[in-house]
This record gives sequence, C-alpha cells and structure tokens, in this order.
Amino acid sequence: MVSLNTNITAMMTQRHLSHAAEQSIESQRNLTSGYRINSASDDAAGLQISNTLNVQTRGLDVALRNAHDAYSVAQTAEGALHESSEVLQRLRSLGLQAANGSHDSSDRQSIQYEVIALQDELDRLAITTTFGDKNLFDGSYGSQSFHIGANANSISLTLKNMRNHIPEMGGQHYIGNAIDKDWRVTKDNQTLVFEYQDSAGQSQNESIMLKLGDRIEQVATYINAQQSAVSVSVTEDNELQFFSSTLNTPEGLKLTGSLADELDVSSGVLVTMDDINMSTVGGAQLSIGVIDAAIKYVDSHRSEIGGFQNRVSSAMDNLNTVNRSVTESKGRIRDTDFARESTEMVRSQVLQDATSALLAQAKQRPREALGLLN
Repeated sequence: MVSLNTNITAMMTQRHLSHAAEQSIESQRNLTSGYRINSASDDAAGLQISNTLNVQTRGLDVALRNAHDAYSVAQTAEGALHESSEVLQRLRSLGLQAANGSHDSSDRQSIQYEVIALQDELDRLAITTTFGDKNLFDGSYGSQSFHIGANANSISLTLKNMRNHIPEMGGQHYIGNAIDKDWRVTKDNQTLVFEYQDSAGQSQNESIMLKLGDRIEQVATYINAQQSAVSVSVTEDNELQFFSSTLNTPEGLKLTGSLADELDVSSGVLVTMDDINMSTVGGAQLSIGVIDAAIKYVDSHRSEIGGFQNRVSSAMDNLNTVNRSVTESKGRIRDTDFARESTEMVRSQVLQDATSALLAQAKQRPREALGLLN
C-alpha cells in the first residue's frame, strides 16, 4: 500500500538506524574507557564481581608495601647485629690474647683500653640503631605487627634489648678460695655437682668425678671437657672460678660436692658485658665466658630475625602471585576486548551508513503517491 500518512518503511529504517547508532556509541565508549562494564546496566553481576576483585587487588598492593617495610626493618636490625657480632669477635680475640701468660700487667692494661672502646661501641650500636625514628635494640621496640594480607592477616617481629648491661649479655660468676700451688685432687675433694634449671625450665644435675692427683689447672680443663653449661678457669691467685651464662642457666647454679665444700665457692654474682675487665689473667678468662654468652645471645637473635626475613620474602612472592592472578581475573571480567569491540564498532558504523541511505530512499515513497495524481 502507498500512503502519505504512514511511511512504514521509513519507520522501520529509523528504528534500525537508531539501534546501529546506539551500538556505535556503546562501542566508542568501551574503547575510550578501556572497560567493557561502565555501569551496572552493562553487566550487573560482572560489575559486582569485578568490584570485589578490585578491592582485593588494592588490599594486596598495600599488603605488599607493608611486607617490604617489614623486610626493611628486619634487614636494618640484622645489619646492626652483624656489626655487634664483629665487635664481640674482636673482644674475644683480645680476651684470648690477655689470658696468655706471655703478657705482663702493662700489656693487659693496654688491651683493656681497646676493650673499653669496644664496650662503648657495642652499647652505641644498641642505642642508635633506628628505623623511622623507632629505636630497635634499646628495649623499647618490643613486638610490632605488620599486615601482609589483603584483609587483617599480620605477622609480628620482636626485637630484643641488646644493651651491654642486660643479664642475657652475661651470666653468673662464682669463685672459690685461693689454694696452695701444690694442691692436688684427693679422695676427699674428688666430687663436684652442678644443679640448675635449663632454658626450658627442666632441672639438670651434672655430677663430675675428678681424676686423682690432678692440679687445679688440670681440674679446670677436665671439668670444661665433661660438660658445656659451665665455664671453669683459674685466676692468677690460684682460685677456681665458674661462669654460667644466663641463656644456659637462667636462675644460676648450685654447686655441691666435696670440691665445692673445700673451696667454699661463693654465691653467684651477675657479670655482663659492662663488667668485663682484661687487666688480669682471671678477668681475661672470665671475659671469654661472658663474651661467648653475648655472642650466643646475639647470634640467636640474628637467627630469629633471619627466619622472619625468610618468612616475609615468601609472603611477598605469594602476594605477587595472588595479585597477578586476581588482576588477570578482574581484567577478563571488566576490560574491553579491543579486537572484538573495534569489529563491533565498524559493523555498527557500516549498518548506520547503510540504514541512512535506505532511510533516504524510504522518504521518497510518499512522492510516488503524488505521482499517481498527475
């Protein structure tokens, strides 16, 4: 039917033209924004899922920065303890040197001057090692939590007090009465017993039967060979002295047996890195035991920090892997597929051009009706 009032062909063509124009606009919007989903109307479920993944990726980014901060703190702490260990190693070398019988009192006093300087340096390292205005080793750091997950997951780093005067940087010192140079082990002074609680809180009892006829120096050597909890040495005044580190015997020792009774061993006195003095043979030998205790304490804490570093490093690798996977999933849901979208835009533009040409032709249909009147 040819009609002037109703042009069905033009109406149909306009509808297709409008649809093609909408598709072209949508494709251009997707291409310019880079996203397939620009509003909830595009894909409501996809928008919700992609937003959830976006929250997770942003949390993972922050967690990764936190993990790097944690690793940096631990790295700074471990570096300071490395320097402390070097100082302690030097002090031990000086102790062995001062304990040697080839040196006289003036030589040992010269050694003591360097000892004092190294003591001050060791304490300075503990006082001045900081990270972000926080002191790490003066006892104020305590335990700090680092959030290394997208949610509230955290791990803790504990840094201990490493000052010279703390009990862990030394131990208990016991000394017996001076004895005659001709003293020997007899059946009346042959036994020595150490009673103590170890670091795990377990009661320990070590009984040593000395060898008959041994001199006091031989007794010290023999006792050291029989156990590892106590360090024994002889002073220049022929006194038998005992040292037990705080790490091995937190509550000190109880010395019993016939040898302890004969020597009348004194009660324990706390000796730390602040107290070492190498100006005498006995002081140098005692210093070696104190320094060994300090080295063990420092190395133990370095091991703890190293374990924390390894844990954080593994966590960072995992965060990077998870973040990459989540970001990839989010991109598959929300990002524009440029190859597909550009093809759709070209198709819609071609349809738009074709329908525009057809619309122009459809508008000519009423003129046909006018031609019938001629």
